[in-house]
Amino acid sequence: MPATGEIDRTLSQLEALALEPSGLGDEETLATLRRLQHRLHRASEDAYALPGRELAVALAAARDATAELVDAAVAEGLDAAALRLHAWRGALDRARLARLRAEGASPPKPARAPERPRLHATSIAVVLALAGAALLAAGAGLDEWPLWAAGILAVCGSLLAYPP
Repeated sequence: MPATGEIDRTLSQLEALALEPSGLGDEETLATLRRLQHRLHRASEDAYALPGRELAVALAAARDATAELVDAAVAEGLDAAALRLHAWRGALDRARLARLRAEGASPPKPARAPERPRLHATSIAVVLALAGAALLAAGAGLDEWPLWAAGILAVCGSLLAYPP
């Protein structure tokens, strides 16, 4: 397998350059992109020896997208390169994903949505809120502060039973 450390470093450097597209007009940045393009070329050739072709194809696509970006920046300027920026970033993402798959790692899973509260927690919260409101009203009407305080505690308890 191609050295995953070298692939990771190359992809990281390319992604760092992708975050600063304004540097694409700089000769030094373009020279760096060409060097990284060559590293992608070598890595894709090495990856063809592996079973499955996803990594090799993804690295070759990233290499080609990098070449198109550099050629557009040199021939037509920064505006033309900016039009190819999203395709280039997508090719870099596909290469990183293919490298993860080739290594046997699964891509990071998206965060799960929080579970919905169970029905009994909802029921408890509603009962506490209604009882608290009734106790608060009764305490205020009868001028009994213990009922009033119990109502406030019940309403606060409903928030604990079912947080907003």
